[in-house]
Amino acid sequence: MKSLISKAVRKFSRAADSTSVSDNRAYPQLCLCEIGVGYGGQCRIINAYFKPASYYLVDIGPALALTRRFLENYALAAKLSFLTLSDLAPRNYDLVISNYAFTELPRSVQEPYLSQVILQSKRGYITYNEIQPAKFRSYEANELVELIPRSRKINEEPLTHPKNCIIIWGD
Repeated sequence: MKSLISKAVRKFSRAADSTSVSDNRAYPQLCLCEIGVGYGGQCRIINAYFKPASYYLVDIGPALALTRRFLENYALAAKLSFLTLSDLAPRNYDLVISNYAFTELPRSVQEPYLSQVILQSKRGYITYNEIQPAKFRSYEANELVELIPRSRKINEEPLTHPKNCIIIWGD
């Protein structure tokens, strides 16, 4: 459990450091969106350490049900919103995070996430991987860097696959 916590905190801290949201204190105005939330572990840890005002969790229905069940066991600082892709509307986020999930989707599913979440976000952190089938036509890392204003690629550390990288943006 300790290694999972340190991994999630390390990822968020790197995102925060890379996007001008850093140090270990409360961010009472921070509006955060996570694409592909798994069971909610990263949300719980980010809430414990950084106390954002609102946290939007976006995933498929069954994953959100698991996430809701897990997170209801904790007192969290943020107002949580559980959304599926069809629930999304354009919104200005302070930070968007996706650890692999966004990059594993077909392009047709990535496009609404781009227009309604990623391109509406002041800052972002996407752990990119390239494991999806060719028929998905998913955006490649270089394409995303061209599409997302002020974005750049940095190395994934530790590198988990030769084509993996991290895409960050923000002030």
